[in-house]
Amino acid sequence: MKLFTQRAINMAAKAIVPCLVLLNGQAIAQSHNNQNSAFSAASGKDNQQKLPDNVSPNWFEQATAYVNQYEHRFHPMSEYGVFKSVSSEQHLTFLLNAGGYTVQNVRSSENQSSWTTSFSIKGAGRQNFGWIPASDFNVVTDENKLVYSYSNVDVEYSNTKDGVRQNFVIRKNFEGKGNLVVKMGINSDLNAVLVNQQKLTFIANGAKESALNYEDLKVWDAKGNILPAHMEISADAKEVSIVVNDSKAVYPVTIDPLNTTPTWSTSADDLIPTLLNNLSLQVSTLYGYSVAGLGDVNGDGYDDVAVGAPGMVDVIVGTGLANVGG
Repeated sequence: MKLFTQRAINMAAKAIVPCLVLLNGQAIAQSHNNQNSAFSAASGKDNQQKLPDNVSPNWFEQATAYVNQYEHRFHPMSEYGVFKSVSSEQHLTFLLNAGGYTVQNVRSSENQSSWTTSFSIKGAGRQNFGWIPASDFNVVTDENKLVYSYSNVDVEYSNTKDGVRQNFVIRKNFEGKGNLVVKMGINSDLNAVLVNQQKLTFIANGAKESALNYEDLKVWDAKGNILPAHMEISADAKEVSIVVNDSKAVYPVTIDPLNTTPTWSTSADDLIPTLLNNLSLQVSTLYGYSVAGLGDVNGDGYDDVAVGAPGMVDVIVGTGLANVGG
């Protein structure tokens, strides 16, 4: 369960930790007059979320929007240039740095297998690399966007409900003959398979469905013209190349693939999305599964509200296991 104060919207830009507090176990719900405040999750018989008397639907909607935005942000780690982010909708966590990123699945239970897949950027060019990631870069973050900026190339990441997009913005037309190529190394617990030169899919041993897809490849130039592009994979499945026909391109050129999962399945005793309410606040974290007034918990003069989010991934701890307490 997450504790969210009514002034948290205004505090969000100044401090993240005071706005979201992870509670271990069941919280005791009390209203401002120290009387027990009843609350319940929405069900099939009662689709209207029962909010405490001192919580307005408008505030609850703002709080939910903030939590959803918070999860999609790129959170800086202690080392410069290293960030962490989660995609609750895709049930993936991402650890990113200037040289690439690592994806890990979020498990719905201890019985589900965990896996990691890493992409390391080797460079871009033609017969030879005209650019390779170096230590000389700038980092810019803005809400759900992260940019590693080099002299001739920007590597951008954006986190949305569809997954994490990785954009290569190539500002320089590299010398040499042949197609433009961006090459990355692969290190995965899964088996990498290239499908129709357009989708790189990762499948666990014995599985019928893929666990991760690197797909939806789009490439365009400065005038918005779509450029022909495809993927190639090495014989040992340790490298993937994005190959672009840029013979008629006007630079800069943007190369834009997506990291996503094909499906997400749970058992009956895992997360149950049908328990969400109908206040247009249905997020994959089950935010609003339960709501309770707590009174003024921290003595700041504002009433506090506990909002259950049993599916929210803890981006600070980052255990890779969905928080299913509520």
